[in-house]
Amino acid sequence: MAVSRLFHNVCFACLIMFSVIESLGQDKPESRELRRLIHKTKSWENTLSEWNHLGRISIDSVAIREDSDSLLLFFSRPLSYLPTREETFSRLETSVRSHLGRRYRKHAIRFLTDGKDFRDLIPNLYRNQIPADTSRRVGQVTSRNPLVRKEGISYPTQGLYNRYIALWPSHGWYYESKLDRWEWQRARLFGTVEDLFTRGFVLPYLVPMLENSGATVMLPVERDTQSDEVIADIDGSSPGAVVVTDTSLLKNGLSVKGFLYRSLYYPGDNPFLMGTGHLVEARIEPITPIFFHPGSIEGEYAVYVSYPYSGRNSDDVIYTVIHAAGETVYRVNQQMGGGTWIYLGRHRFSQPLPGRKQGVLLHLSGQPGKTIGIDAVRFGGGMGNIARKPAGTTTPNQWSLNDVPGSIKKEALQDSIAFSWKASGKPRFMEGARYYLQYAGFPDTLVYDLTNGTNDYNDDYMSRGEWVNYLLGAPSGPLKNRQAQGLNIPVDLVLAFHTDAGVTPDNSVIGTLAIYSTQNDNGFFPSGMSRLASRDLSDLVQSQIVQDIRLKYDEDWTRRALWDRQYSEAWRPNVPSMLLELLSHQNLGDMRYGLDPKFRFLVARAIYKGIARFLSQGEGLPVVFHPLPPDHFGIIPLEDGKVRLQWQPVTDPLEPTAVPTYYKVYRDVNGTGFMEFMSVTDSFLVFEPENSGNVYQFRITACNIGGESFPSETLSMRLSGLKGMGLVVNAFDRISGPGIFDTGSMAGIEWWNDQGVEDGTGYITTGSQYDFDRSSPWLDDDSPGWGASHSESEGNPVPGNSRGFTINHGESLFGNNGYSWVSVSDEVFAQPEFDIHPYFAVSVLAGEEKAESNDPQGSAIFSPGMRSQLKRVADNGGNIFLSGSYVGTDFMTVGDTLARNFAAEVLKYRWTSGNATRKGDFYSTDYGLPWFQLHSAFNAGQSSDTYTVESPDILAPAGPGTFVPFRYASNHSAASVAWSGNYKVLVLGFPFEAIHDLSGMNQMGSQIMNFFEGNSPGSVFQPSTGDVYDHYGALVRTDPRRKVVHLIFSAHDTGEGFRTVLDVLDRYGIKASFFLTGHFLRQEHFRQIVHEMVERNHYVGPHSDNHLLYMPWENRDSLLVTHDMFKSDLRENLVELEKYGIKSKEVTWYLAPYEWYNQTIVNWTAREGMKLLNFTPGIGTQADYTTPDMGNYRSSDQLLEGIWRFESSDVHGLNGVIMLIHPGTETKREDKLYLRLEQIIQQLISKGYTFRRF
Repeated sequence: MAVSRLFHNVCFACLIMFSVIESLGQDKPESRELRRLIHKTKSWENTLSEWNHLGRISIDSVAIREDSDSLLLFFSRPLSYLPTREETFSRLETSVRSHLGRRYRKHAIRFLTDGKDFRDLIPNLYRNQIPADTSRRVGQVTSRNPLVRKEGISYPTQGLYNRYIALWPSHGWYYESKLDRWEWQRARLFGTVEDLFTRGFVLPYLVPMLENSGATVMLPVERDTQSDEVIADIDGSSPGAVVVTDTSLLKNGLSVKGFLYRSLYYPGDNPFLMGTGHLVEARIEPITPIFFHPGSIEGEYAVYVSYPYSGRNSDDVIYTVIHAAGETVYRVNQQMGGGTWIYLGRHRFSQPLPGRKQGVLLHLSGQPGKTIGIDAVRFGGGMGNIARKPAGTTTPNQWSLNDVPGSIKKEALQDSIAFSWKASGKPRFMEGARYYLQYAGFPDTLVYDLTNGTNDYNDDYMSRGEWVNYLLGAPSGPLKNRQAQGLNIPVDLVLAFHTDAGVTPDNSVIGTLAIYSTQNDNGFFPSGMSRLASRDLSDLVQSQIVQDIRLKYDEDWTRRALWDRQYSEAWRPNVPSMLLELLSHQNLGDMRYGLDPKFRFLVARAIYKGIARFLSQGEGLPVVFHPLPPDHFGIIPLEDGKVRLQWQPVTDPLEPTAVPTYYKVYRDVNGTGFMEFMSVTDSFLVFEPENSGNVYQFRITACNIGGESFPSETLSMRLSGLKGMGLVVNAFDRISGPGIFDTGSMAGIEWWNDQGVEDGTGYITTGSQYDFDRSSPWLDDDSPGWGASHSESEGNPVPGNSRGFTINHGESLFGNNGYSWVSVSDEVFAQPEFDIHPYFAVSVLAGEEKAESNDPQGSAIFSPGMRSQLKRVADNGGNIFLSGSYVGTDFMTVGDTLARNFAAEVLKYRWTSGNATRKGDFYSTDYGLPWFQLHSAFNAGQSSDTYTVESPDILAPAGPGTFVPFRYASNHSAASVAWSGNYKVLVLGFPFEAIHDLSGMNQMGSQIMNFFEGNSPGSVFQPSTGDVYDHYGALVRTDPRRKVVHLIFSAHDTGEGFRTVLDVLDRYGIKASFFLTGHFLRQEHFRQIVHEMVERNHYVGPHSDNHLLYMPWENRDSLLVTHDMFKSDLRENLVELEKYGIKSKEVTWYLAPYEWYNQTIVNWTAREGMKLLNFTPGIGTQADYTTPDMGNYRSSDQLLEGIWRFESSDVHGLNGVIMLIHPGTETKREDKLYLRLEQIIQQLISKGYTFRRF
């Protein structure tokens, strides 16, 4: 095919040349005809006037072929910039023929532009009358075996399954050798930089969209934003990681080149040639898999595997990733991709539980006669680890358009020996491709070091196309060696995602440019495919982008040219390729869209659709697009402990095929991470939770034969509370770009007023803008003029709306205080049929929700339905908690008087001002006593944990009986308003979920619930003159006039019952006190449970470090320890408590080891700033540690009898009793008292006792 097509092109070129030469012969009779024709064509006026902004379209020259009655019309180059369609050609032809008149009505006319027939520029997809060009179709994929398959999922049959797409965001952090520094390749403008900005489209949106449609996506840069990294490798792992394997297996296999872990790599280092990999024979019989253990990691980590290649490698090698939520199985085709990192997926890891480690299992069973490659496993993206310093010579930075091999001259660099090695200091995902490709094992001279170490800037853009070619391998290998074996990965297309420069004097946009290249190798790829396929790809993607932006955002969005130019990223790849210049990062008119995550989602979806349409031509099947995420999500409690999950599909007005046919329900249990729970065809699911004490989170995706949508918002629930049911309403839907102002001469980002809300977590921010003067000129990238921005945020995650904050409200308000809870979206709550009666209290989570200026819908928080439902809650004597940054600004901005009046009349507050404080500290007032006693802070600055509250509201009471429970510490203005009448309300002018520390959030949650319940906040013990101390000075009973019981628990080396204890306490909303030794606190398997104690606002205090015996059992007045020994041991205990966020100054109570002490120990404790307490003598529960072989053994029945006997015999009953129970005992004691804790609590509650912690 290629040869015949080449012959056709050569003949066509000769024809043009002959015709032109012939037309120039002035002595021939027909020259007068030619002159007449030339004169005629000069007066032709372009009828495609809508494209005038691309350049002047004119007829430059003509040629006549009298012997064939044909004309050749040579048009100016801008004609080739148009998105050509059959209708476009018809309009052009009609216009030209009409202008030329009857004389040429029978002539065949060829329209030529930029060396091509104009009709050849029509994409195959839009050809109806003109035959399709089969030489530009991407082939079918039915014969392919995928690189990686995730077991247990159905792949889309009419999506992108088994397609391989190579793409990348532009530029990246790079080493500039002439300055001996790392820097961005573009300037910091409007709070970002192109090098990061394009990653904000590609990584969170475009890559997962393509993968959700079934594609395998390859990137030449790091995709994981996790800055931590762990390597598990037989050669040697990073600290904490290990590989567990039978070494005899490796000895019987073949040792080959493999990965070697190093903290830094230098020029010429190939990590995958420095170490050892292994090839072993696949086994039929079961064999112990190799286990790659990352050690103690916590959070979301991408998982990569590597393996050496051999021709006998199996195409079905099983890897099992064991993560916090369970296990995920991947099948890897080791016939592809050897000697580099192969991405499996991203998973949540947490502190490992006893008997269950996390990591990756490599299974060695498989087809006989095949080998299995073994090398390293990588967890996380990590930090850059490629060391650079100037070479002896350097080359100047070269424009990508001038990327011609051998065209760069080298320059000498003086004193290179004086420079030290420098790594980037940035997370790896921010670096340019040149560095990742070295770390990933690609050959330097063929791929990433084309300037021989003299210019990383040039190497970065040149390496990307050569990386694609190395993925492909022969005959499409890199330019320097087309026959290089490569990685045998059949890449179908390439997309390079860039943004452009340029400024408009007003708010108009620069718009979208597409670049492709057809000029190399006579217009064909090595595979024989026409390079015009790149034109088709570019046209379809650009068309989709512009169409969707015009429909959703800006009907005047500018469609710029389709350029056939020799840009490196367009011409180097040996498959259809597109270089996209989406918009101008230098122009505020463009960036007001580009900084909005919703816009980035829309653009990414448009690119995905354009790519899918391009590839569908090779399949012969109509493309189906995956749906949009469901909404109107709610969790509704039913009878008999069941719940109903319900949602609604979202139609895509831009794509009629994007209709869901089924849904996937994903579930997270107790924060372990999401796993697929169930698939259903209905838009609801009724089920009964297997454990009412679990905290469940759910999200929903919509699916069809085109793929799977992004997930819905995340809702949560817990059904173990016995005091009633709470409801969390998620009204925080906002995803938004930052505020923008423009006075004409001054314009930019209002970061001080509205930083916008990222979708999940963002990474595109460099820092705040500081130059707002439109007239400021660009001098260089360090002084770029208008839009110039700081760099303080680079490398830091910017949390936004995770759409998963209902768990914060549910746990802190309800779960920790004895209530069950469920959650719903505000759309569900606002429906008239929603039943508000089952709920004791409603928490409206408004976050940073607000309407945009002049929004015709009015208030974003207080829709008519929301107002109606909250009024019903109030009318029914309910309790309402509302928190958010813009609870007043929202309705004031849009002038919604109905919402403003509702806030005053029903919720009892008025808006005073926004921009309440630049600091997050707040404190409770005396007006809030006795319910509110708290000094805490929310996040008003940078934090990796929660979003920034840059402009909270100042509120004011509206009406009699309203009071201010909290004020901002910086200016003492009102941070909240509360009212108590026939219903109760508390409104915060900042988001509840943005409170810095969980203990502060839990304390406020408990105090709010006490306010709603009408109870005094008695969960914490306050000393009284009636408290009882023993003759050594230890507190052994609190004031017996109060009907209060104190539950205390201690542990040193056992703790198997802590989960049971915490769950029971949570069910009844009880706060207790836990006294733990340093030894206990250091145990890895107890860390999670201790964190939960702290987070749930229990008292966690010291019990000594090593459980020392202070004095002999037989002589209590003597000592076995010195004062220094006591002090050192206790302080070590406090050090361990500090690791859980428990500050020493907050530790006020101490329980001595063995509960055995004397006056001296009490005095020493006081010197350390603490008081010593002990169980109440005679209560007897402390004997629950005894075992049947002990003489003092007491069964649980006997201990329970002792409690009630004490009550009946003591004049004060159990008032003020301190009851000690051990949550861990020896295995010889099977009769565990902690298993009877719920029974004890129920009886105490029935008798009217309440509970307090210390």
